[in-house]
Amino acid sequence: MSSYLGSLNLAANVCLFNFITIIFMIPMGIAFSSTSLVGIAIGSGNVLRAKKISLLALATGVCFLAVTTILVIIFKNSIPYAYTTEVEVAEIVTNLLKIYVWFGILDGIQMILHGIIKGIGKQGIASVICLVVLYPINIPVAYLFAWPLGFGLYGLWYSQILSIGLLLISYVTILTWYNWDDISLDVRKKMEYHQMLVEVKNV
Repeated sequence: MSSYLGSLNLAANVCLFNFITIIFMIPMGIAFSSTSLVGIAIGSGNVLRAKKISLLALATGVCFLAVTTILVIIFKNSIPYAYTTEVEVAEIVTNLLKIYVWFGILDGIQMILHGIIKGIGKQGIASVICLVVLYPINIPVAYLFAWPLGFGLYGLWYSQILSIGLLLISYVTILTWYNWDDISLDVRKKMEYHQMLVEVKNV
Protein backbone atom coordinates (compact mmCIF):
# COMPACT_ATOMS: atom_id res chain seq x y z
CA MET A 1 0.00 0.00 0.00
CA SER A 2 2.92 2.33 0.61
CA SER A 3 3.67 2.29 -3.13
CA TYR A 4 0.55 4.41 -3.64
CA LEU A 5 1.89 7.09 -1.29
CA GLY A 6 4.78 8.22 -3.49
CA SER A 7 8.37 7.21 -4.10
CA LEU A 8 9.77 8.83 -0.95
CA ASN A 9 7.31 7.05 1.31
CA LEU A 10 7.91 3.78 -0.49
CA ALA A 11 11.68 4.15 -0.13
CA ALA A 12 11.34 4.98 3.57
CA ASN A 13 9.08 1.99 4.15
CA VAL A 14 11.55 -0.33 2.42
CA CYS A 15 14.38 1.05 4.56
CA LEU A 16 12.37 0.43 7.71
CA PHE A 17 11.47 -3.13 6.70
CA ASN A 18 15.14 -3.90 6.00
CA PHE A 19 16.02 -2.67 9.48
CA ILE A 20 13.15 -4.55 11.11
CA THR A 21 14.27 -7.79 9.51
CA ILE A 22 17.48 -7.71 11.55
CA ILE A 23 15.72 -7.24 14.91
CA PHE A 24 12.92 -9.62 13.93
CA MET A 25 15.25 -12.61 13.92
CA ILE A 26 15.89 -12.83 17.68
CA PRO A 27 12.23 -12.96 18.82
CA MET A 28 11.59 -15.41 15.98
CA GLY A 29 14.40 -17.66 17.23
CA ILE A 30 13.02 -17.49 20.77
CA ALA A 31 9.56 -18.37 19.42
CA PHE A 32 10.89 -21.41 17.54
CA SER A 33 12.78 -22.58 20.63
CA SER A 34 9.68 -22.09 22.77
CA THR A 35 7.61 -24.23 20.42
CA SER A 36 10.05 -27.12 20.67
CA LEU A 37 10.79 -26.95 24.39
CA VAL A 38 7.21 -26.31 25.50
CA GLY A 39 5.99 -29.08 23.20
CA ILE A 40 8.49 -31.55 24.64
CA ALA A 41 7.52 -30.61 28.20
CA ILE A 42 3.79 -30.89 27.45
CA GLY A 43 4.32 -34.27 25.74
CA SER A 44 6.27 -35.61 28.70
CA GLY A 45 3.61 -34.50 31.16
CA ASN A 46 5.76 -31.84 32.81
CA VAL A 47 3.34 -28.91 32.67
CA LEU A 48 5.23 -26.94 35.32
CA ARG A 49 8.37 -27.08 33.18
CA ALA A 50 6.38 -25.97 30.13
CA LYS A 51 5.13 -22.92 32.02
CA LYS A 52 8.60 -22.09 33.32
CA ILE A 53 10.03 -22.30 29.80
CA SER A 54 7.25 -20.01 28.57
CA LEU A 55 7.97 -17.41 31.24
CA LEU A 56 11.71 -17.62 30.59
CA ALA A 57 11.14 -17.15 26.86
CA LEU A 58 8.97 -14.11 27.47
CA ALA A 59 11.45 -12.63 29.95
CA THR A 60 14.34 -13.14 27.53
CA GLY A 61 12.35 -11.60 24.71
CA VAL A 62 11.30 -8.58 26.78
CA CYS A 63 14.90 -7.96 27.85
CA PHE A 64 16.09 -8.10 24.24
CA LEU A 65 13.28 -5.83 23.09
CA ALA A 66 14.03 -3.36 25.87
CA VAL A 67 17.68 -3.12 24.78
CA THR A 68 16.83 -2.74 21.08
CA THR A 69 14.13 -0.16 21.84
CA ILE A 70 16.58 1.97 23.84
CA LEU A 71 19.17 1.70 21.06
CA VAL A 72 16.63 2.66 18.40
CA ILE A 73 15.56 5.70 20.42
CA ILE A 74 19.17 6.79 20.89
CA PHE A 75 20.25 6.23 17.27
CA LYS A 76 16.99 6.99 15.46
CA ASN A 77 18.60 9.87 13.56
CA SER A 78 21.59 7.77 12.45
CA ILE A 79 19.98 4.43 11.57
CA PRO A 80 18.28 5.68 8.36
CA TYR A 81 21.64 6.59 6.80
CA ALA A 82 22.66 2.94 6.89
CA TYR A 83 20.04 2.43 4.17
CA THR A 84 19.81 5.72 2.29
CA THR A 85 21.76 8.89 1.51
CA GLU A 86 18.64 10.94 0.74
CA VAL A 87 17.85 13.37 3.54
CA GLU A 88 14.11 13.44 2.84
CA VAL A 89 13.85 9.66 2.98
CA ALA A 90 15.99 9.56 6.13
CA GLU A 91 13.68 12.06 7.86
CA ILE A 92 10.65 9.89 7.12
CA VAL A 93 12.45 6.77 8.38
CA THR A 94 13.38 8.61 11.59
CA ASN A 95 9.72 9.47 12.16
CA LEU A 96 8.71 5.88 11.39
CA LEU A 97 11.22 4.60 13.94
CA LYS A 98 9.38 6.59 16.60
CA ILE A 99 6.29 4.56 15.76
CA TYR A 100 8.21 1.33 15.28
CA VAL A 101 9.52 1.25 18.87
CA TRP A 102 5.95 0.58 19.99
CA PHE A 103 5.22 -1.84 17.19
CA GLY A 104 8.48 -3.72 17.78
CA ILE A 105 7.73 -4.40 21.43
CA LEU A 106 4.22 -5.69 20.74
CA ASP A 107 5.30 -7.68 17.70
CA GLY A 108 8.19 -9.38 19.50
CA ILE A 109 6.00 -10.42 22.42
CA GLN A 110 3.15 -11.70 20.25
CA MET A 111 5.61 -13.68 18.16
CA ILE A 112 6.94 -15.46 21.24
CA LEU A 113 3.41 -16.06 22.51
CA HIS A 114 2.54 -17.61 19.16
CA GLY A 115 5.51 -19.93 19.54
CA ILE A 116 4.29 -21.01 22.97
CA ILE A 117 0.79 -21.58 21.61
CA LYS A 118 2.19 -23.88 18.94
CA GLY A 119 4.04 -25.70 21.71
CA ILE A 120 0.76 -26.54 23.49
CA GLY A 121 -0.76 -27.61 20.18
CA LYS A 122 -3.31 -24.81 19.73
CA GLN A 123 -1.82 -23.34 16.57
CA GLY A 124 -5.05 -23.93 14.65
CA ILE A 125 -7.12 -21.32 16.49
CA ALA A 126 -4.13 -18.96 16.66
CA SER A 127 -3.67 -19.18 12.88
CA VAL A 128 -7.34 -18.39 12.26
CA ILE A 129 -7.14 -15.35 14.53
CA CYS A 130 -3.93 -14.24 12.82
CA LEU A 131 -5.55 -14.58 9.39
CA VAL A 132 -8.62 -12.58 10.41
CA VAL A 133 -6.70 -9.81 12.16
CA LEU A 134 -3.99 -9.29 9.53
CA TYR A 135 -6.30 -9.28 6.49
CA PRO A 136 -10.01 -8.50 6.98
CA ILE A 137 -9.19 -6.13 9.86
CA ASN A 138 -5.70 -4.76 9.22
CA ILE A 139 -6.00 -3.90 5.53
CA PRO A 140 -9.25 -1.85 5.73
CA VAL A 141 -8.02 -0.07 8.87
CA ALA A 142 -4.68 0.68 7.17
CA TYR A 143 -6.54 2.19 4.22
CA LEU A 144 -8.74 4.22 6.58
CA PHE A 145 -5.78 5.60 8.50
CA ALA A 146 -3.65 6.30 5.43
CA TRP A 147 -6.17 8.01 3.17
CA PRO A 148 -9.56 9.06 4.63
CA LEU A 149 -7.99 10.06 7.96
CA GLY A 150 -4.93 11.52 6.19
CA PHE A 151 -2.11 9.91 8.19
CA GLY A 152 -0.40 8.63 5.05
CA LEU A 153 2.46 6.20 5.55
CA TYR A 154 2.31 6.65 9.31
CA GLY A 155 -1.31 5.49 9.20
CA LEU A 156 -0.21 2.16 7.77
CA TRP A 157 1.99 1.65 10.82
CA TYR A 158 -0.72 2.82 13.24
CA SER A 159 -2.85 0.05 11.75
CA GLN A 160 -0.01 -2.44 12.26
CA ILE A 161 0.23 -1.49 15.93
CA LEU A 162 -3.53 -1.92 16.36
CA SER A 163 -3.50 -5.30 14.62
CA ILE A 164 -0.51 -6.64 16.54
CA GLY A 165 -2.10 -5.42 19.77
CA LEU A 166 -5.23 -7.44 18.94
CA LEU A 167 -3.10 -10.50 18.23
CA LEU A 168 -1.25 -10.12 21.51
CA ILE A 169 -4.49 -9.88 23.48
CA SER A 170 -5.90 -12.88 21.61
CA TYR A 171 -2.81 -15.00 22.28
CA VAL A 172 -2.79 -14.17 25.98
CA THR A 173 -6.47 -15.15 26.10
CA ILE A 174 -5.73 -18.50 24.41
CA LEU A 175 -2.88 -19.30 26.80
CA THR A 176 -4.92 -18.46 29.89
CA TRP A 177 -8.18 -19.99 28.65
CA TYR A 178 -6.95 -23.55 28.09
CA ASN A 179 -6.04 -25.92 30.89
CA TRP A 180 -2.46 -26.99 30.23
CA ASP A 181 -2.82 -30.12 32.38
CA ASP A 182 -5.76 -31.29 30.26
CA ILE A 183 -3.79 -30.57 27.08
CA SER A 184 -0.83 -32.57 28.36
CA LEU A 185 -3.05 -35.50 29.35
CA ASP A 186 -4.75 -35.48 25.96
CA VAL A 187 -1.40 -35.40 24.15
CA ARG A 188 -0.07 -38.34 26.16
CA LYS A 189 -3.24 -40.36 25.48
CA LYS A 190 -2.81 -39.77 21.76
CA MET A 191 0.85 -40.75 21.97
CA GLU A 192 -0.03 -43.96 23.80
CA TYR A 193 -2.72 -44.74 21.24
CA HIS A 194 -0.36 -44.26 18.31
CA GLN A 195 2.29 -46.33 20.08
CA MET A 196 -0.25 -49.10 20.56
CA LEU A 197 -1.13 -49.01 16.84
CA VAL A 198 2.57 -49.30 15.96
CA GLU A 199 2.99 -52.29 18.29
CA VAL A 200 -0.10 -54.01 16.89
CA LYS A 201 1.13 -53.42 13.35
CA ASN A 202 4.50 -54.94 14.18
CA VAL A 203 3.01 -58.10 15.73
